[in-house]
Amino acid sequence: MKIRSTKERLICDALEKVNVEFDNNIRLKRYDVKKGRKGYIYTVTLTVQDSRGKGSRIGVTGRRVTAACWHAHGRFIDHIFAIDKDAIIWTMGKIKYNASSWRWVDRNIGSVINPFYLSEACDCC
Repeated sequence: MKIRSTKERLICDALEKVNVEFDNNIRLKRYDVKKGRKGYIYTVTLTVQDSRGKGSRIGVTGRRVTAACWHAHGRFIDHIFAIDKDAIIWTMGKIKYNASSWRWVDRNIGSVINPFYLSEACDCC
């Protein structure tokens, strides 16, 4: 995801808050920051330390994946907007959100015959 914000420690602060909820299992796989005209542009990919821990994702085949789950991503974005109401976030490379337009959107990552939604692809709930 890409995040535009004027806050310098935004990602670190949001990651600390989300780790309280997910037993310190969420990590940054990718973290790039650039200084732009309107603040900082962060490029972030969330992963997990332990694929059996809280916040890890399960693939369509049932195998555990080291990616962070849908709930961890959603809570991370919730914390971003709680810290900086003026932040702008792009998810999946193209969907743009600000604090007033942000909403949790579930997606089918399975097939039409065997649907498997991102919200079901973990053991969080």
